[in-house]
Amino acid sequence: MKTLRLSKLSEEELLDLEQELLSQRSEDMPMTGQKLVELYEVLYRKVRKNRDSEYQYILEEIKRKLLLNLVQYGTYLKTEMSQDDTLAKQTLKKALSYDRDIPQANYRLGFLSYKEANYTDAISYFENALSSSTSTFKLTEQQRYHAQLYLVNSALYIVQNTQSILEEQGEISPIPTAELSPLYEKIMKNNNYLSENAFTATSATGSRQCSPADVEEIIDYESNRLILYFSDQQISVSYRGKETSLSVNQGELLRYLLLFSSKDTPVTKHAFFDLFSNSNNNDEIPNNTYTQNITRLRSKLASLITGTTLIENSRVQKNIAYYYTELHPYTVIYRSDRSFILS
Repeated sequence: MKTLRLSKLSEEELLDLEQELLSQRSEDMPMTGQKLVELYEVLYRKVRKNRDSEYQYILEEIKRKLLLNLVQYGTYLKTEMSQDDTLAKQTLKKALSYDRDIPQANYRLGFLSYKEANYTDAISYFENALSSSTSTFKLTEQQRYHAQLYLVNSALYIVQNTQSILEEQGEISPIPTAELSPLYEKIMKNNNYLSENAFTATSATGSRQCSPADVEEIIDYESNRLILYFSDQQISVSYRGKETSLSVNQGELLRYLLLFSSKDTPVTKHAFFDLFSNSNNNDEIPNNTYTQNITRLRSKLASLITGTTLIENSRVQKNIAYYYTELHPYTVIYRSDRSFILS
């Protein structure tokens, strides 16, 4: 689907195509995310330019959908199943081209810059993330704390690197190790905290923060639990050594059902508005969209655990609803500074 071809479609045709692409995303079809971004870009430009458009009233919703796909789905645009840091940087920078004041985009770009030891850019992105006053794509409390630590460490690394360069060039005398030790200790202390609290493991009994080594231990020694893992590479669910990959929407859907549903509190489609809605549906999600997504998720889970229904259906005021049966204990593992579409 080329942007040139999209530009020839009418606004109404683009909205019809949006619904088609959202259905394809539910079926895990490759490149769907990229196609949706291209569609929202063209649709946003068309409606914004045409002051007489009958769709002016959803202009901000179209922009929100565009930014949501760039910020939350950006790392998965190519495959829907695995992350790509290079693609993440491209999509996050594109999001900032539409709105420079997006905390989540600035935070993630800061984190990626920090990983690459590009500390000057990291400082700029983290400062923007922390100073933002926007009410959308806000940082979580954990992200704000991590951003402050990354910000301090980035500055300390720059001082450390500048010191080494000046010493090598003979422009200053080497500073005694004893005088530098507080600098090194601060960097190490922050790095140790970030490593030891890198992930959060949540179960029915509560949450705890853990290190990458702790995560491996959970996966190896708690295999009798259903483990939903949002790793740095992909989203997966496993049980007793068997594992299957999930798309972003499937991971979000399963996480929400595990953490927030029960037989007494089944979840209707309205809880998943940001996953399944299109730009012009007036807050309504087709029942078959919700049901089809649950059916595909059930199929994924059935490949791990046979003969057991993990997601049951119910009714809430005539609306179809679903809940996790709690037949198997679960653990949800994710980066402590990760944000979710469904909070």
